Amino acid sequence: MKKIAGSIILCVSCIIFSAKPMKLNMTESTIENSSFDCANLSGSDFTKSKIIKGSFTRVNCSNVNFTQTTFINTNFSGSNFMGANFTSAILGEKSLFLMANFERANFTGANLIGGIFIGANFKDAVGLTSEQIAYLSQFPVRNLPTK
Repeated sequence: MKKIAGSIILCVSCIIFSAKPMKLNMTESTIENSSFDCANLSGSDFTKSKIIKGSFTRVNCSNVNFTQTTFINTNFSGSNFMGANFTSAILGEKSLFLMANFERANFTGANLIGGIFIGANFKDAVGLTSEQIAYLSQFPVRNLPTK
């Protein structure tokens, strides 16, 4: 795993078409005005990071640890979060998750208010509370669990 923990990353453009995961260690980092479009970040660790005003479209974020991560005004449209951990994360703050795949993702203690989830897939997602489900119900989402 590449270690970049505790970094402040500004204005990075990382448009990578890679089948091999980058597996970055971005714990406690601030990533601002950066682009990781089409990157394979599978297995990376973004614990306690802040992702601000970025572009992460069509990114493979399967099995990524986003525990206590804050997403602010970032575009994750078309990205794959299968098996990702969003425990106590903040996915709101005007971030876009259009057509994102959250299959088997963990949302225990996460705050989704303010995020936009049009067309997102929540098949077998865990940890969603009735309040989170009510919020997500305002969007045309797929496979939303019922409580």
